[in-house]
Amino acid sequence: MHQKIIPISIGIASFLITLDVSAAVYLHDKILPKTDINNISVAWLTKIQAYDKIKANYSNDLVALTYNNKIVYQGSRIDIGIVDGINEAINQAFEKSRNIRNIAIAKDILIPVNINESKLTAILNSSELIQFPKNAEIKIENYKLIEIPESAGLEFNVADLIAQINANPYNEQFGLAVIEKQPTIKLADLQQKKSEMQKIIDKQLAELKSKQEEKLKAEFTPGLFNGKYLEIDLSSQTLAAYEGQNKVKEYRVSSGKSSMPTPSGTYTINNKADRAYSAKYGLYMPHWMAFIGSKYGLHALPEWPNGYKEGENHLGVPVSHGCVRLSTEAAADVYAWVEVGTPIVIHS
Repeated sequence: MHQKIIPISIGIASFLITLDVSAAVYLHDKILPKTDINNISVAWLTKIQAYDKIKANYSNDLVALTYNNKIVYQGSRIDIGIVDGINEAINQAFEKSRNIRNIAIAKDILIPVNINESKLTAILNSSELIQFPKNAEIKIENYKLIEIPESAGLEFNVADLIAQINANPYNEQFGLAVIEKQPTIKLADLQQKKSEMQKIIDKQLAELKSKQEEKLKAEFTPGLFNGKYLEIDLSSQTLAAYEGQNKVKEYRVSSGKSSMPTPSGTYTINNKADRAYSAKYGLYMPHWMAFIGSKYGLHALPEWPNGYKEGENHLGVPVSHGCVRLSTEAAADVYAWVEVGTPIVIHS
């Protein structure tokens, strides 16, 4: 009895071994039955066949990203950093198939999706819908502080999009959400800087004022004569009235233009007239005060016979025919103050 059992057992074992070997030979390049990838059966398929079948189910490689029903991006998944791990899933299924004992076990493998977050973020940030936050700043313009307040920005929620892709990697469309992005620097953060900048402005203004005062001192020379005298600085287009060391008044003037310059030098007022007339130019010169014969003199802005009077906007600009023009009020003051014989010094 025992002698009969032994050959039968050996026969069964040999059969099973032969079956295992035959199955292993047949399945050496194939995936075991009951194997799915993303619920797609790849049983009995080679790696290439499995790849082709899965790709056929996901033939559309295009994806659209939308916000408020507007397309922000439409194009290849790969271009925005979504890389399918189909081969990775197939290799995993194939490795499970190396053990023939798994032949009766159902196997469902998910395709991993690798997302390049940097690439995805760069695509989203290139959209014109993005509003980057702006930091507050303080600028100096014309010695004044200009405050520019901060403003919040809007950016797409990349983390939310990645979560959507991981949940449904083969969707053809994903909706975008936005989040408010706060600036890193606010006006409240710049108060100390504002105080420091104001100190800089105050210092610059003080230096500027000092330079201007020094320049004015250089333009005029007190005490050139003991009594009354006039001094005209052609470079600054100003006239100063002095009594010895004391400056009595200062006025803006208009001297001769470049083609007809007012002559520099030291002269005296040699005659005065309430209203002189220039036959050469056909105009009147109120409060005339000559200092070189009757050719050059001080006078108010000229008047034409029809009543037109030159505007004061020319004062401070050398535009005359060589005389020195003053405003109507200034000419009246100087005319009443000077006497025939009063010295007048003209320089650049």
